[in-house]
Amino acid sequence: MSNTEHKETPEETTARYVQLAQETGLVHISLALKELNLPLKKKKADIWRYLFAGNATFTIESTKVNQRYTYKIYQRKNENICSRYLIYRLYGPDNENDYRYIGLIYNDTGNITWASAHKGMDLKMLSAFLQIVKNPEQPWPDTCHFYMSGRCACCGRKLTTPESVELGIGPTCLSYLQDD
Repeated sequence: MSNTEHKETPEETTARYVQLAQETGLVHISLALKELNLPLKKKKADIWRYLFAGNATFTIESTKVNQRYTYKIYQRKNENICSRYLIYRLYGPDNENDYRYIGLIYNDTGNITWASAHKGMDLKMLSAFLQIVKNPEQPWPDTCHFYMSGRCACCGRKLTTPESVELGIGPTCLSYLQDD
């Protein structure tokens, strides 16, 4: 037998993450990610997977510019181009219906095609956030916070267990993603 280092399984990683979140009472992922004992590359890969699960709703907050914006990254069912996702931003008080289309994003490259010439702070923050997540060597800024919604990023169902809420993906959808 060789003395090899134990590699954590996805289930062990999930269990450790959930335990940490419960112990610390953290309510948003950016702080929990910093506390995890995972390499930054792994943390960012988990966020990337969440963003492109097919129906992700999330909020990005910058304490540096004192702004926050809520987005949806959605993939149409039966989409011919499997790497193309639609981006929507919340523009009003109705958290279900006040989203407007702002562009396309490709999960294989992270490239964004904006719907209009508007280049406001909301678009700059989303672009900067995606660059942080995409680049495994870039440190996570203390001023950047990422909040997941209380719905599954794959199917959109309301999440009810603490483990699912913390992960942003329900157990059935998580099993599908782990098979990929």
